Amino acid sequence: MALYNKLNIGKMDKFTKLTDDEGLYKKILREGTGNYPNSKNEVTVKFKGALEDERIIEESDNFKFVLSSDEVRKAFNIGIATMKKGELSIFVIRHDYGYGKIEYENIPPFSTLLYCIELIDFS
Repeated sequence: MALYNKLNIGKMDKFTKLTDDEGLYKKILREGTGNYPNSKNEVTVKFKGALEDERIIEESDNFKFVLSSDEVRKAFNIGIATMKKGELSIFVIRHDYGYGKIEYENIPPFSTLLYCIELIDFS
């Protein structure tokens, strides 16, 4: 599929369910090392996000935020807490873990999102 090539993620198999309600899935593309960030760490990530129709909606090479804060969508807080430094993973995010039922800039309501995220660092 072209979308997966755009995100450089390869085949979509072997995903791990991160939430009991199946709202967030993760596939590790490259293992990280060390510990996981805790809920008060400032994390630095590189990411690319897309809609299911292949449109890239946002990306950043140096995005910083405090984990478990209201600065980001629920999926980022949950997903990045499961990553180790240097890890590269793809996340499939149901709308209620992403932007929800509202339209946000170029993201339609109820959108499933695909994000490729690399945890660069945390402190």
